[in-house]
Amino acid sequence: MKDTKYRKRLGEWGETQVDIWLEKHQWIPIQKNLKLKRGEIDRIYSSNKEGKDNHLCFAEIKTNTITSYKTLFEIFSEIGIKKYIKSHQIRNLRYFSENLFLRYQAKIYIRIFIILKIKFKFNKSCLLNLNSSIKICFICDEFIILSIEPEFTNLNIKKNILEVLI
Repeated sequence: MKDTKYRKRLGEWGETQVDIWLEKHQWIPIQKNLKLKRGEIDRIYSSNKEGKDNHLCFAEIKTNTITSYKTLFEIFSEIGIKKYIKSHQIRNLRYFSENLFLRYQAKIYIRIFIILKIKFKFNKSCLLNLNSSIKICFICDEFIILSIEPEFTNLNIKKNILEVLI
């Protein structure tokens, strides 16, 4: 029970960190933890920038604690990404955003954010030269915000559930 409460609090903390970071970049959360028949979408953001009417971002937010360089670098591999992201969550984001796009003709972005709470002393510069498709959005001594943009190049998601772009 304690582990479940901790993970829930950790997840809420991570969602708050993404909200704060995106608000600094003029995106405001308009829907939190939207329940769907097929699951949930963590956040829907709207662009607050002038001239950006009907710009929405659907976000799945994953938070975890990292205790070593090994687990940190594992995230930057396909295996590490698959640990965090379930194919049904990607399908939910895609399905909901496609339906909303058809209905409202909004410009829609899909993002997956991974928030890593750092529990060891690490050198931030070790992440600067990584050759990875994962974008480092924010980095400080306590946590890192990573962003992934899923591209659906094939309707048969079983073959390759995620291709990543920066």
